[in-house]
Amino acid sequence: MSVYYVSPTGSDETGTGTKENPFATIGRADELRLLRAGDTVSVAEGEYSFVNHFNSSGLPGKPITYKAEGSVRLDYSADFGLPGEAVAYVEIDGFTFAGSKVSFADCPQGCAVKNCVFEAEDEEVCAEFNNGDVCSFVNNKIILTEGCALKGLCAVCTPNRLTVENNTVEGGEVRDLRFRYDLNDGHFPNTEKYFTLQGDFHVHTSDGSDGHFSLEETLAAAKEKALDIIAITDHGWAVAKREYADKQREKAQKLADEIGIIYMPGFETGLAYEPRGGCEHIVVFDSDTAKPKEFDHWLSEDGGEKDYMKRLTEINEAGAFVIWPHPDSDYPDIELADEFAREPFKKLIDKRYIKGVEVINGATAFNPSTWWGERYETKGPRGVWTWSRIFDYAIEHNLAIFANTDVHESLVPCCTLILAKERTRESAREAMEAGRTAAYFEDILWAKPDVAEELMNAMVPVSRYAASQRVKTSATNAKIAFTNNSPMLLMPEIDGHVFVIKPHETIRLFVEPDRKIKVKWTNVYVGSEKCYETEY
Repeated sequence: MSVYYVSPTGSDETGTGTKENPFATIGRADELRLLRAGDTVSVAEGEYSFVNHFNSSGLPGKPITYKAEGSVRLDYSADFGLPGEAVAYVEIDGFTFAGSKVSFADCPQGCAVKNCVFEAEDEEVCAEFNNGDVCSFVNNKIILTEGCALKGLCAVCTPNRLTVENNTVEGGEVRDLRFRYDLNDGHFPNTEKYFTLQGDFHVHTSDGSDGHFSLEETLAAAKEKALDIIAITDHGWAVAKREYADKQREKAQKLADEIGIIYMPGFETGLAYEPRGGCEHIVVFDSDTAKPKEFDHWLSEDGGEKDYMKRLTEINEAGAFVIWPHPDSDYPDIELADEFAREPFKKLIDKRYIKGVEVINGATAFNPSTWWGERYETKGPRGVWTWSRIFDYAIEHNLAIFANTDVHESLVPCCTLILAKERTRESAREAMEAGRTAAYFEDILWAKPDVAEELMNAMVPVSRYAASQRVKTSATNAKIAFTNNSPMLLMPEIDGHVFVIKPHETIRLFVEPDRKIKVKWTNVYVGSEKCYETEY
């Protein structure tokens, strides 16, 4: 591990970074790509303009550290990483920021700001961590000048994965400082345990079957709508007939890699039935060896070559994940094995060949009764008709919950949320197998209770604190603050009153100091007629 030295009397032209011959600018060692994990940049006392660090990262337990020796003042910001090119495990220690800040681009990991002084002069933040993971802002001093209304100590999308502690504030009160949540990308926050991946697992293109947009246009739209993962599931018979499957998968993987989206190959098949001459669909994805066949969509129940159980056994053995899309069993003259499924689908669910179901299908969710009838709807706690009874069925049969667009024309505002241990295809698959999924559609969230709890703890940080003396009364001398750290509107009900918290907004309510507040989140469902509830 090396130490590189910086001094106001140094030189970037002739300096070598040694103590005897230091650099003049703080980021020079990074600019020259000299830094390795565990290295330190020692900065001598004095005044400097800025720090730029874009090229190198540390490792867990071996960060790259910028260490101030004495009073080191910066007139401008310290910038680490670039959009799309985050740095990891970089620490800045002991600097004074004269009306400036520290900014980490993109998704930094393990970065830290500690023992620094921030002389805040405007409505800003001290440190921007963006989508940072396991970062920290500790032991810093914030000096607020007169009239400064600091928005927050940190700008962050994932507050539960950021450590903020032991910071002091002069000229203001700590309780008046909040995180500023930067969620302009429309992304749900990561939770304390998991990365929250947004996915769409039922997508059609004009290249493969009956979509209206090309593979390039579809993936670009997915990136624009903040999706992390996508499965291209063109109709199997169309792709197989053109012998296009391998070419499509190769092209999709290349495009996904270029724009930073996780890609899962897939296709849509189905089971033919009489008397209507139609077919009930099945979506297959996340298998490199399960390939579409020309008779897909017209599987039979006769035990022959096209038998559905034979085909689904083959697909299951190929390691694919299978879901039941737009479960369309509500037709006349169709005999059901239970409230929703015909006998073939009930068998596939019981054998765990089908492991997930679309609680929301974007192609039809705007008016589900025209497709499935009243069996799939119920009047929920919000007093509106919502597509929800299939949600109870999913919980009863231990099916992972999905909200997919089934896009043929354009991506509608819905997605599946995946609680993954890592941002990888393998980890997303593990989460789906474990049922750590949720469905999001038009400001309604559907999730099993444990998943809802994990998500809501990250989506809605809540704090209680003493009310200011100027508004203190004998009856109300405390406040509770709810911050909506998500891209969806939230509607909490407290004491019979429903409030609206817009994305990125904080509301504050006066409460009795010792009173527990019960909250019903009226657009977060954990059952067809049951909302998620919390107490603070």
